Amino acid sequence: MIPHVEIGTGYKGCLDYIYDTDHKNLKDVEYICGTAIGANTDELLLEFAQSYRLRPALKKCVAHISLSAAPGDGRLDRNTWTKIAEQFLAGIGFDLSQTIYTAVRHGETNHDHIHIAVSRVMLDGSAWDDGRCHKRALRVCRNLEKFHNLTRVESIKPEKKQSLDKTEKSKARNAKKAGKPQPPNKLTLQGWIDEILSKNKKNIRSRIYDQPDGQRGLGSAQSD
Repeated sequence: MIPHVEIGTGYKGCLDYIYDTDHKNLKDVEYICGTAIGANTDELLLEFAQSYRLRPALKKCVAHISLSAAPGDGRLDRNTWTKIAEQFLAGIGFDLSQTIYTAVRHGETNHDHIHIAVSRVMLDGSAWDDGRCHKRALRVCRNLEKFHNLTRVESIKPEKKQSLDKTEKSKARNAKKAGKPQPPNKLTLQGWIDEILSKNKKNIRSRIYDQPDGQRGLGSAQSD
């Protein structure tokens, strides 16, 4: 399950989007669950506004959440999505007895997913803390996948290159100026690795080879 959390400043825009109020996107909208009971977006907006009046200084007052099931899980029934929505909100810190929210399913795509509009202002006047909410959302989704026997979907993020420290760069520059042979340092190794990966990101295995000057280095061998 893949979560996406956005924090916004206006209830109306969020509600209009998830309910496709103006029918611009031709979404197939199905109501799933919620504590807000308005029959249309105007009535829902009035309910959300009630919570906002309790904390008018909070500019980013709404959370727009989407939860997407893995393609292999097919189309989940409404009861399952209801439990997932409630468990997810509780898992990231919302007290459902004090929270105004509404959840719908969008059926215009091949992957089954729901959208949740939830007020950050609780009915007791407190505000939901959105700190590290993306990490919390991922952790809760991993638990929900286990609980509902759903396909585990890993969050894939590109690895950041580790920057070389100033000492290594300084050593490399000094060795080059002095004309002295030096064993491969981090700067050289990273250059070789980048070159190898840029030529062929697949079927690469690392090996050690002897350079002509007798130094040891890192090379690569490509599978046929």
